Amino acid sequence: MHRSFWRERTWDIHRRSVADPPCKVSDRPEGGVKRSRPEAPCAAEAAEAVAEHAERAGYAAAAASERAAVWEFRVKDGFKAFDATCQGLVESLYQAFLAGGDRLGHVPFGKQTILVDFIDMKQRLEGGARERQVRRAWR
Repeated sequence: MHRSFWRERTWDIHRRSVADPPCKVSDRPEGGVKRSRPEAPCAAEAAEAVAEHAERAGYAAAAASERAAVWEFRVKDGFKAFDATCQGLVESLYQAFLAGGDRLGHVPFGKQTILVDFIDMKQRLEGGARERQVRRAWR
């Protein structure tokens, strides 16, 4: 995405937040609006901005029709995909996280449970200490 898009969108969000704050905005003295550094948009507005831009650019339609998300974890020599039986569950947990759900996804795998942290993008076995990096790739 172009830098000008984000600059313009951030200012637009800032102007709206001064008039009618949809998110919690820090207190300002009356009439005091800083134009040099806008407030950071809340997560909901940032997600909305990304979705609007993707929709205008046609990314969403292309991604839905041609590619599917594949969740992978780091191994010694690269990345390996999660088991096919887990892919749909991990993706649905990730979508729930994006909608405001829990940052930790609990994925049952055999007799064990894999904990996936969607903020740090790491996974570990429940009760284990070893963490591995995870990523969401497109195939």
